[in-house]
Amino acid sequence: MSLRVVTSSFVRTTCKRIRSAFPQQHSSHMSTFSWTGPRALNDIIKKELLVGKSAEELSSIWKHYHDDKESVYGLVYSGSEGQTFVKHAKESPFFIHPIFRDNGYFMLLSQFYHENNVFLFCYLEDYKMDPAGASPLMTCAVFNDYASSKEEENDANIVVVDDDESLTDDDDNDELLDLSLVRAETLTSGISDDESLQIVTNLRDLYLDKKDLVHMFNSNPEKFDVDDYISQQNQSWKKGQGNE
Repeated sequence: MSLRVVTSSFVRTTCKRIRSAFPQQHSSHMSTFSWTGPRALNDIIKKELLVGKSAEELSSIWKHYHDDKESVYGLVYSGSEGQTFVKHAKESPFFIHPIFRDNGYFMLLSQFYHENNVFLFCYLEDYKMDPAGASPLMTCAVFNDYASSKEEENDANIVVVDDDESLTDDDDNDELLDLSLVRAETLTSGISDDESLQIVTNLRDLYLDKKDLVHMFNSNPEKFDVDDYISQQNQSWKKGQGNE
């Protein structure tokens, strides 16, 4: 695969275009490229089979379920992490992600779809040429069905994420598990499994620990230092790949 190397000026120009194209970030009409993956947790694993399971059991089931799936990964966050992840992503839906290789890097763009709590990733240059025609290369879906509702009740800015109308009173114990289930999937052979997992790891760190940087990219892109960000990500990437 040849690298789709992009320049800092290209990234900066595209950042501005993204911002001008979507001035109202909380609009429900943000969708640009499409995705046909599972929209709800029950589309992946039947929730009635999980009733009564402990947090440890549910975490183990989720991870083992994905062990034999090719290019699909099951991750587990705490419920509070999952809720904060979704909250920040809804506020700042776009971001960029360099993938580094020996002779350079290429850039992905992620967009968060709050209707389904999923990030879709495409080539940045494909998005600039045709946002509606950019093909998803990766996905990362966050399912907060088993996240604790305590924080949601105390913070009106956090949205309860559970659209499954089939839930019954038997699911009352879901609130006690404090788990967020995350599913990442690679849709192209052009990105390796290790690269995909590194991107998802960085995505979590960005939206949980560096939300101000993500917010700047979305709300004030002219102040976003592309070169500094790429340099920092390069160091992070080397650390993440160091044990291979």
